[in-house]
Amino acid sequence: GPRPARPRPSAPGPRGPRAGAMALKGHSFKMLAPKDIADVMNILGAHPTVTSEAIDKPTPEIVQSCVQALIQFAYDADLPEVKAHAHGILQRHGDQHADVYDEVLDVVCLFRTSKQLLAINRVEDYSLKDMWEPHPKRFRMMLSAMINFCRYKENKCAIITGMKDALQGLDAERMEHLDIAKDMDQSLFAAQEKHKQELQDIRDAEMEVQRVQAEVDKLQKARQSADRVVEEAESALAAAKEWTRQHEEQREQTREQVVQLQGQIAESPEGIEQEIREAQEAVREERRRLEDRSNEKRSRTQRVQVLGRLEEQLDTVRDGQMQLAQTVEACAAAPGRGG
Repeated sequence: GPRPARPRPSAPGPRGPRAGAMALKGHSFKMLAPKDIADVMNILGAHPTVTSEAIDKPTPEIVQSCVQALIQFAYDADLPEVKAHAHGILQRHGDQHADVYDEVLDVVCLFRTSKQLLAINRVEDYSLKDMWEPHPKRFRMMLSAMINFCRYKENKCAIITGMKDALQGLDAERMEHLDIAKDMDQSLFAAQEKHKQELQDIRDAEMEVQRVQAEVDKLQKARQSADRVVEEAESALAAAKEWTRQHEEQREQTREQVVQLQGQIAESPEGIEQEIREAQEAVREERRRLEDRSNEKRSRTQRVQVLGRLEEQLDTVRDGQMQLAQTVEACAAAPGRGG
């Protein structure tokens, strides 16, 4: 069923000079009025309903009902649970007639637990007679003592509950921090593995750079040789152009001579024939010279073509070197990004 409402907490004993006058002589708790005790019993759900008259004229049934309500509140346990635990103890010890003690268990459980509460309030002369033959004033004193403990317990439980809540919050925060630390450990391990791999990539890239640098050195030497060949070819080409210009001049002069000779043929055919033979011989000689120069020019042209292809290969190697340098720079910058 629903838990009964709890009484308002108070300190375990009276405080201040006026409180001492209200405290029971020889004890540190306040003697409550019958109406106050009845109100507390009804709040705790005592059955039957307790009145102030019942407190002034107690019966064993009223005593048992009030004590049971206070015990259940003080120990946060129902009497049937306590009895079931006691039955289990008797059966484990070989007693096959535990039901015979059922009635006695009610009284014994209430007596033992209430005696413990009263002992906490320094009431040492509590006995079973107080339950079987209750005295009004002593009954009020017993209930006042147990109510005093219940109020004290309620006050302390509120503090402990707050501390437990704070402890749970701190524990949850601790677990959250542990999860964060675990995630950070995993991230650190992954970063370290990545760093190792990047170091290996950098070493491989450095070795590749050294290999390519050696290749570049070889190509640069070949380029220097090719540059010298190109310079020689350019010099030869300039000489060939100069020879061609001179040859064109000679052809023009020869053409003018032919025109002059044609004019002289009518005047002296024999002398002209001799000059024609000399001219033909000169032409044949000139043709041989032209063929030699043509062959030389063709050889130079082939050499220029070879040098042009070599220069294209050097440009390709230069582009590959630039791409490799960019790759090395990216690998060198990678550890900084991982950190």
